[in-house]
Order: sequence, then structure tokens, then C-alpha cells
Amino acid sequence: MADRVEPTKEQIQWLLEQCGLTHKEDFNREPYWELPDGSFIRALPDIDSLEFLGFLFKYAVPKAVKALQERSKAITPPLQISEVTAFRELMELWLAENPIQFGFEVTLFWTIYKALGGE
Repeated sequence: MADRVEPTKEQIQWLLEQCGLTHKEDFNREPYWELPDGSFIRALPDIDSLEFLGFLFKYAVPKAVKALQERSKAITPPLQISEVTAFRELMELWLAENPIQFGFEVTLFWTIYKALGGE
């Protein structure tokens, strides 16, 4: 984790698109994000904010949990793990990234990014 830095705009966009958000432009070519429920926001919260942490828990954590469940089915012999087990695994991976030293938001971002297959 010591070599980790804040993610780029492209990495943030990739992760959020994996979670069902869509980056668009309006008729004035102003960017905005369409959320999975059909609502939209003009700008994302700052990555080091509590609001971004909440954003990750609302949209990205459920996708990462599903990805961990799917990954467990792909091993030999296949395992069937519950959402609770996958969530616990995700939280253990997050804590292993040392969020107290490197920041809760950034380390959760990278944990989810890796769980979803980002490199």
C-alpha cells in the first residue's frame, strides 16, 4: 500500500461505471453522472470526504461483494459463500490496506477496485 496514491479520474470513472453509474454530458456539453436509480449528480464528492466513503458503500461495496461471491464459484472445487462472508472478506482486505495510515476512503477505493478486477 505504501506505493498507492489517490486514483486518477479514469480509475474512478472505471470503478463507478462497473457499479452502474454512467458518465454523460448534457446538451451544453456539461458533464454529469447518472446514478443507477435514474437520478443524477453534477460532480462526484471529493475522494477524501465522508460523502465519497458513503458513495462507495452505497454503490461499490455491493458490486464488490457480488464479485467476491462469483470468484469463489470459479475456484476448484467451487465454493458457495454467502453475502455476509463475502462482505467480511472485503472488510478484511480493506483493513489489510491500513486505512488508518492511508485514509479510509482511498484504501476502500483500492480494495474495491482490485475486487472488481481493476489493475
